[in-house]
Amino acid sequence: MKPEEQAREQIDKQLQKAGWLVVNRDEVSPQYAAVAVREELLQGNREADYLLLLYGKAVGIIEAKRADIKLNAPEVIAQAESYTHLMLPNRPCWERPLPVVLLANGQQIFYKNAHDPYNSGFVVKPRFPRPYDLQRQIPVIRDVIANNPQQEFALLPPLLPKGLRDCQYQAISAYEDSLRSGEKRALIVLATGAGKTFTACNIVYRLISSTSVIRRVLFLVDRNNLGDAALRAFQAFENKDGEHPFSDSYGVEQLRSVEQLQTSNAVFISTIQRLYSILSGLSCSEIESLDEGAGDDFSQLDQENSTPEQGLSQSGSDKAKHMATMDEPQIGLPEQPNLPCNAFDLIIIDECHRSIYSTWRQVLDYFGQHAYMLGLTATPIELTKQFFHNNVVANYTLNRSIEDGINVPPVVYRIKTELSEHGGQIKEGEKVHVTSNYTGKTQVKNAETEVEFSGKDLNRSIIAPDQIRTIMQAYKEAVFRDLYPERKADFDSLPKTLIFAKDERHAKEIVEIAKEVFKRPENDQHFAQRITYSVGNSNQLIQEFRNKKDFRIAVTVTLVATGTDVPPLETLMFLTDVRSNVLYQQMKG
Repeated sequence: MKPEEQAREQIDKQLQKAGWLVVNRDEVSPQYAAVAVREELLQGNREADYLLLLYGKAVGIIEAKRADIKLNAPEVIAQAESYTHLMLPNRPCWERPLPVVLLANGQQIFYKNAHDPYNSGFVVKPRFPRPYDLQRQIPVIRDVIANNPQQEFALLPPLLPKGLRDCQYQAISAYEDSLRSGEKRALIVLATGAGKTFTACNIVYRLISSTSVIRRVLFLVDRNNLGDAALRAFQAFENKDGEHPFSDSYGVEQLRSVEQLQTSNAVFISTIQRLYSILSGLSCSEIESLDEGAGDDFSQLDQENSTPEQGLSQSGSDKAKHMATMDEPQIGLPEQPNLPCNAFDLIIIDECHRSIYSTWRQVLDYFGQHAYMLGLTATPIELTKQFFHNNVVANYTLNRSIEDGINVPPVVYRIKTELSEHGGQIKEGEKVHVTSNYTGKTQVKNAETEVEFSGKDLNRSIIAPDQIRTIMQAYKEAVFRDLYPERKADFDSLPKTLIFAKDERHAKEIVEIAKEVFKRPENDQHFAQRITYSVGNSNQLIQEFRNKKDFRIAVTVTLVATGTDVPPLETLMFLTDVRSNVLYQQMKG
């Protein structure tokens, strides 16, 4: 390859990294707003090595030289500057002569902008200017775009598929097309496990690095542990330009105060409750009293209340006691909000079916006056789609993800018991343990009358330890015989198992019985544990379940039901009815 060709190849890469689409002059398309055209014709049968176009109009030229040619040589500068006066008469230009001149040899870049108030000559730059840099620096372009900022989304460079799954590439492309068409709200549906957060990181990076419309992003999560996971994902995200980690270039942090918004950080992560605390000035404890333990059952919203398939389970959970339903009053906005409605330019709502319909709708609508809003979910319902104006830009289903090898199909193994199928009876005078829902205290009493109960009452109003014991024993016998026959039967290496319980009391009972059935020594505090709101540091417990070899069974109510990534997990056991198909699909994912 000749030295000139080597320099051009390097310059092409540098331009692409800065957000310019590099094309030959017969490949120019109005679809893209930031284009570097190779060997564009000029007056007098001359050619510009590269002509920079913004929104279809010429804004600058690049004179390319071999690496061994000095860019500050007077003849090189004179040649480049003369070309700014030689645009063809029919060539649309922002200004004549062109305001921007660049000299490049693949190793150095010299830059001159006629509108730079501080430098009238050439300055050395580490990279080519990004399209929106020029847009901001040239008054005539800045003024035109100020009247229609949506046009800036046309500056987004072509998305390269490298490093992306097909579903992620399609989702990002479709969302950017939606922005270009003027849509303020959009919904991306990606099957759990398909990489929603990674997709969001790519979207945020492209919008922040290539436009000035999106400068501050709010990433809303449902729980604190999911916020921690999102923070780690953004911090670990590597820019496509490979120069700096995303968090070093733009700044990412959890939102905790109004003052943080005075920083240059670009991405803030928060729960909706924390956001309202900052907006209103109320303490977190006061917020919790307004939205006490927001539950996870979606039966009030789920339009498909069919009973899901039942794997290692009794199926079905009663209505979440604390879920704010559509009929409950929403929390109103404070009279004097501590944050303006334009505090964020883009709000990404992760697992958005949880946040939108209950107490917090007015908060989202307040910020939605200004911000673009993007929903991410694996399980949309009709009301979700309505909130996002029915603008579903991507719909990647669980079945598709299984076909593509991203997820594995579940193997359903049902354990039936007499009590779960047909119910049972508590005889008059029989000793029972009665636990108060208010105090949590348990008393031993004799049943005053005979009580019959159905299978659906199990693990709701009635907990039958023997029935739990029967199920755990059946699981113990089946796990290596039927589910994982290729493995050696070693219960110290029991496949990581997550059990869904009805409530805290039920979860405690399951943990104790699991230890008993698997014959764990009394001092073994690791094999089976609860991961619930009332037990220590839930984030640490999730991390231990993910990484520690001796933590084999985790029992939860809702804390690990959705959005938590535990790659070693192999078995889900449902000991509670899940009346919502939405929640059931989330639990499986």
